[in-house]
Amino acid sequence: MMKASLRRCSDPLQCQHLWDAIITIRNHKQLPSFDRIRRYMSRMHNMESDDVEKHLEDCASDNLIAVTRKVGQKGSKVGIEQEGFRLPTPPEEPDRHDWYCFECHEGGEVVCCSKCYRVFHKMCIHVEDQPYDNEPFVCVVCKVFSACPIVLTEKYQDAWKVSVR
Repeated sequence: MMKASLRRCSDPLQCQHLWDAIITIRNHKQLPSFDRIRRYMSRMHNMESDDVEKHLEDCASDNLIAVTRKVGQKGSKVGIEQEGFRLPTPPEEPDRHDWYCFECHEGGEVVCCSKCYRVFHKMCIHVEDQPYDNEPFVCVVCKVFSACPIVLTEKYQDAWKVSVR
């Protein structure tokens, strides 16, 4: 059965740019506030303030960026609560499926393969690869590997084990 779920809504490239901004600002021993991130994104990626805000919200909703609140310790910010951003701590248990569509590499509602880590948008699954009625979805890569009559070498067997999990 093909049931779609929303795994990620943020743009992976913009998320990477935001991570770079946070790391750069932290390396300067500063709090990665919205204003500092906005200035970095404007300077480095020519991004408008509204777009920075939208991408920060998307990444925060996907738990790819954590929102923090800290009380200022220096200068004019002493005792004033400030909102900042940081990279999230890694989850204790890794996710069993990708976050982005294997075909188009975009976020949104995706269908998970029942045999491996890959996910696809419904519109990215070719008609001939869609399952019948109540069958679980199996991606084209898994179908090709399972239909392959050749004996896999040890190198490829290890890769197959990783992809199937």
